[in-house]
Amino acid sequence: MQTKRKRVVDNLSKINKFPKPIWNPKDIFNSAESFYKSANIIALEFSKTSDFSLISPILTIDSLAIELYFKSIYILENSKNSNEQHNLLRLFNSLSANTKTKINECYNQFMSVDKQLIFLSKELKGAPFNLDIVSVLSEISNAFIEWRYIYEGNTKGFPSGQAIIKASRFYLQNIKPEWFTSYPK
Repeated sequence: MQTKRKRVVDNLSKINKFPKPIWNPKDIFNSAESFYKSANIIALEFSKTSDFSLISPILTIDSLAIELYFKSIYILENSKNSNEQHNLLRLFNSLSANTKTKINECYNQFMSVDKQLIFLSKELKGAPFNLDIVSVLSEISNAFIEWRYIYEGNTKGFPSGQAIIKASRFYLQNIKPEWFTSYPK
């Protein structure tokens, strides 16, 4: 019995030495879109009911959407998978300087016209964080973990990630417009 177990372990060790296949960035994008749409449906319900039990799912799903948009972009740029797990700031920083600049420019445009974000920006003057993209990503970097385990009490304030989602989607729409026409509505 012991020798059979050892053979299985040895075979698994050999299998694990093969490189992981590179994920398909369009598949990751499609997942991001699904999570983005799901969070919007829940947010709409929240706007109707003010049911605060919906906040944690919205923030968790939004952060996962951001993560997946960034991973999709990373694979497009590098032709390899990202080693980052869920840390949004590290994922953003792993993107090329040109991409970060373009996403940041889009982010700033969305921040300047979104009435809710303008209100939030005014409300947060003097708050312990700014609403520039790096500060927001720093604040929400671990939101996927923190907000899905809200009962552990490790959550922090969560500035809106919507402008980051919109900026990432806009960036992707410019480099991969066919992804937006082929995605099922």
